[in-house]
Amino acid sequence: MVQQKLVIIMHADERKHEIVAKSDDLKSLQSIVGGYIESISIPHWDMYVNEDAILLALPVNQEASKMVGQVIRGDVALLLSE
Repeated sequence: MVQQKLVIIMHADERKHEIVAKSDDLKSLQSIVGGYIESISIPHWDMYVNEDAILLALPVNQEASKMVGQVIRGDVALLLSE
């Protein structure tokens, strides 16, 4: 049985952020960010972003960028670190 975790999806556009119960497997994370994932660790959280966000010209995600102190593009998935 696949274990579900709470995942915060931070959208880069005007859509409201979502808190969903999802598997934290590779396919689920890729579906959230829209492609290959890259992990960024910040205190208490693991952030997953689209590895090709710059090449794909994804929009800047202002809130995610503020959290990590660098420009983050596209939708991101946040999971509480274990």
